[in-house]
Amino acid sequence: MDAIADSAKVSKRTVYKHFEDKQALFAAVVHLLCDEIAPPTLDFRSEAPGPREFLLKLGKHFLANFYKPEQIELFRVVVSDARRFPELGKLMFQQVAKSESLLNRYLLEQHEAGVIRLRCPDIAASQFLGLLKTDVQMKLLFGEKKRVTKAEIDQIAECCVDVFLNGVAQAKSR
Repeated sequence: MDAIADSAKVSKRTVYKHFEDKQALFAAVVHLLCDEIAPPTLDFRSEAPGPREFLLKLGKHFLANFYKPEQIELFRVVVSDARRFPELGKLMFQQVAKSESLLNRYLLEQHEAGVIRLRCPDIAASQFLGLLKTDVQMKLLFGEKKRVTKAEIDQIAECCVDVFLNGVAQAKSR
């Protein structure tokens, strides 16, 4: 709390006026960083008229924020502290579930309108977000990779959208 007060150039008492304790402050940081990954609304729907364009825009937005160093560090902290402070893990999971729910609603709307066909509509959003993560998150978490370029993000998003919308077709038997 002292370091935060110093950084904000306010008194520690002022910090405590806004945040009851360290956990409340950390919860606010988790909310803020989680909201950066996936927007609280899908407000760019009008910019992306079809599912492919929409999922590409969402995927690129998600990955550009998900792979930021501060997000990777937040993930490390929450995972390492979740056993001692289960409410932190719960808080982060609630943020993820909220984003997944928004995406799920969009996919169900598209399914019901006959624009896309979902075999498992109840898990489609989770599948799409899981596809996006690839192994890059693990490489960043374990220091195998230092950063991800925009070109890599674009390629990952495009490949994931293709697999999600088209599936993996079997090659013809000879």
